[in-house]
Amino acid sequence: MKDRMHPHSLANLRPFKRGQPSPNPGGRPKDVLTPALRRMLTVEDAEKLAMSLIARAKAGDVKAATLIWDRLEGKAVARSESGEPGAFEDVDLSEFTTEDLKGMLRILKTENDKDKEGQ
Repeated sequence: MKDRMHPHSLANLRPFKRGQPSPNPGGRPKDVLTPALRRMLTVEDAEKLAMSLIARAKAGDVKAATLIWDRLEGKAVARSESGEPGAFEDVDLSEFTTEDLKGMLRILKTENDKDKEGQ
């Protein structure tokens, strides 16, 4: 019996070939909750929910504060480092001319100035 594969085994997977009918003709399942909430929530409902969420955050509810923060600022992107904190690899800039490096610094300064104006 061991020589038979389970029907859901990864070995049974085959790549989808162009021209074949879709293996998932219905596509991704439709989200029915969000459209229903959008239809049913009034502006007043949304304001009450926001006030309640703010009150909970002010009272020390970390989840409420996180939800507000993520909504306003966007979710934080997970970043990863390798090596000791602050340990950077040396970069060889000898292949660049002085003018190349000055141009790069101008670009970085312009980008930095734009970031400061947006804050």
